[in-house]
Amino acid sequence: MTEKTPAQYEAELRGSVKAEAHAKEALGVGAGALSGAGLGAVGGPVGAVVGAVAGGVAGALAALALEASSEGEAAHEQKLDDEIGVEDGGLGTASPGQPPQRGTYSSAAVGAGTATESDDSELAEGPIPPSV
Repeated sequence: MTEKTPAQYEAELRGSVKAEAHAKEALGVGAGALSGAGLGAVGGPVGAVVGAVAGGVAGALAALALEASSEGEAAHEQKLDDEIGVEDGGLGTASPGQPPQRGTYSSAAVGAGTATESDDSELAEGPIPPSV
């Protein structure tokens, strides 16, 4: 079994995205035609046909508008991800102007206790004292 090249994966992905878009458009046309035919049936058989055509057009336009909105949101999300460095590996790295760290972390930060803790120190455990 041979492995797929990145170009083959990309072509396959583009094909599945197009198929999904066509399925959404067909669903929009079908739902619009069905509802248009139902409303047009009040005017008889001719009204049902005219309603189905008008509903199908309206459904197709609604499906295209939703698709365009989804693409716009995806582009906006991609722009935000690029700005904060989600995919480029910059997320969580220090900013360029940040001074270097000096010394080590505090003992409390690494879980070794506090610097003032000794054998005779009193632990701060127990219930919260009442407010005055």
